[in-house]
Amino acid sequence: MIATSSQDSFIRVHQIERLDDRHHSDMNSLIFSAKTKDVSNDYSVRLETVLAGHEGWVTEVRWHEFSHNRFQLLSASMDKTMILWQSPEEHNLDDLWIECL
Repeated sequence: MIATSSQDSFIRVHQIERLDDRHHSDMNSLIFSAKTKDVSNDYSVRLETVLAGHEGWVTEVRWHEFSHNRFQLLSASMDKTMILWQSPEEHNLDDLWIECL
């Protein structure tokens, strides 16, 4: 996963997966290729979620894995707030990322 932030006060979390014979992209994915020397791999990028909680520009995001495949994301903003976000269990897209205390 990769998290991006910007002046619009939102955080976007993207899921990146390497495509191979078993994995296929869907309509919601962007496909790109990366080549190093003689090896080329295809990747799929999909927007997993948009996090909204800050009122100002989000200036910093940092990942922390707190258990196997469970992540927290710390965000800091120009509005002088920090939020610790926690990923849903099992990465079920129906679940929401939550703010932790």
